[in-house]
Amino acid sequence: MPMLLRSHPQRPNAYTVVGPTYVRGLEDSAALLGPLPSPWIFQFRYECSTLRMHSYFTTVTGQSQSEDPHLLPFAGEKDWIRIPLDRQPDDPDICERLLHAVTGEVRKSDPRLDPDALRHRGVELVELNLV
Repeated sequence: MPMLLRSHPQRPNAYTVVGPTYVRGLEDSAALLGPLPSPWIFQFRYECSTLRMHSYFTTVTGQSQSEDPHLLPFAGEKDWIRIPLDRQPDDPDICERLLHAVTGEVRKSDPRLDPDALRHRGVELVELNLV
């Protein structure tokens, strides 16, 4: 989710978090990974009229999936397995649980979005000082 930051007046390269914001077009990971590959489009769908879920839809085949088409597998990803998630109140709308088949590590984040994985994909990351 995009966050609104305010530059700190007395500290260069320091920012205060104002809060989350909505920027049309950034909900589909375009800010990090660029535009969706054609013919994919991003859409929200609702479950139980309150839980907002994301979906990727291709206009050519009519296929819909929750997996971001940007995130094609690369070396090492095949060892991660999705496992059932008992949702907690503090879990974000988009959350999943993964198990690493070799190490046994369990996490609630996609390893393809770790900083090293993003750099591997050519994404330039900048470190910010949040105060």
